[in-house]
Amino acid sequence: MKRTTSGFTLIELLVVISIIALLIALLLPSLAAARATARQTQCASMLKQFGLATYMYANDSNGYTVPGHSDGVSPYWVENTLFSGYLAEEEGGFWDWNLDLMCPDAENARTDDNIYGRPTMVFSYGVNTQDWWDGALAGKTPWGAAERGSIPIDSVKNASDAMRMHDSIGHFSLKQYAPNYVSDVVNANTPTNAPAYRHPNASVNILFYDGHGGSVADQELINQPDDYFTVEWF
Repeated sequence: MKRTTSGFTLIELLVVISIIALLIALLLPSLAAARATARQTQCASMLKQFGLATYMYANDSNGYTVPGHSDGVSPYWVENTLFSGYLAEEEGGFWDWNLDLMCPDAENARTDDNIYGRPTMVFSYGVNTQDWWDGALAGKTPWGAAERGSIPIDSVKNASDAMRMHDSIGHFSLKQYAPNYVSDVVNANTPTNAPAYRHPNASVNILFYDGHGGSVADQELINQPDDYFTVEWF
């Protein structure tokens, strides 16, 4: 009796390989989108930690938030070791922040591929200092203090709407810089002190004064900056 063997023909193998390749091609964009969403979620979680640190700093500083920028009275948030200490960051300082505390999509902040040639927190997150700017235009800072972005946190009237921190290129920001469309540092000519639209659909993660987080699309922040930058106080 003649014994026969079964197996795939060359054509059948090519068909199977083609199907597998097609499935991979269909799945790869979904996987990339899922990874991007996961990184955005990780970034939002980190901003929440900065929000907790903001309240702890205020509790130990007569109710005042850590300065977003400073004119020499108190160290601003990037260099303020009291503030960084609440984030289990022992060093703080312009260069010394732990990479795990930076936005995972802020590639130029986490590497030496930036204008400073070394990792730095200032290209990851920034503080909204619109309160200082509006006070300066009126001929005074809101609380008579030199620090920009340092106000009594309990005096913020629109805490659920006003932006405290966000994805940024630069350690502080103002609403007039919102149209400076950037996603990350490219070179010395990259606009700074601007929101970084580095997440899916060109969005930016936001931490509000009341501690909750959110995400806003580029065009909304550019076209309606007052809804996010303006800080009202009692």
